[in-house]
Amino acid sequence: MAAQLFLNGLVTGLLLALPALALTLIFGVLKFANFAVGAMLTFGAYAAWVANVQLGLPLVASALIAAATTALVGVLADHFAFERLRERGSITLMVASMGVSLVIENVCRFFFGNASRGFDIPPSRPIRWEGLRINHEQITTAVTVVLCLIAVDLLLRFSPLGRAMRAVADNASLAAVRGG
Repeated sequence: MAAQLFLNGLVTGLLLALPALALTLIFGVLKFANFAVGAMLTFGAYAAWVANVQLGLPLVASALIAAATTALVGVLADHFAFERLRERGSITLMVASMGVSLVIENVCRFFFGNASRGFDIPPSRPIRWEGLRINHEQITTAVTVVLCLIAVDLLLRFSPLGRAMRAVADNASLAAVRGG
């Protein structure tokens, strides 16, 4: 029982690692807490649902569409809301992010309602190992999150974009002068 709870908690914690990473990166580079991250992820989840259930695409293709949709929503939110308020300070941006979050959440509610939705995936029996019940979704989630975390780590450490992001996070004025 305790091992099962630990496994479930570990997978849930891994699932929460990606939004936490997004919030941390945004705060580190742009210096404000963007509370719209969760709403943007919700929008992306609905994009995946539409692609998977309504368009009949496989889950991997739906996930790629969701990632692109979430990125687009983030860029649009930055362009229409945050970019114009950057000079006003982090508190203003944080409050604006709450407003953006409310708008995105209500757009989702308007189009999809409040009912739970399920993806079109074949049902499968959990794997039983040493008294644990491990769902295939838990394995997929854990592997995907770990791969994403490794990819972000490699991007931040070894790519020019990662160096530029670290430079801006450390000292935005110096990075701007150096062309980063």
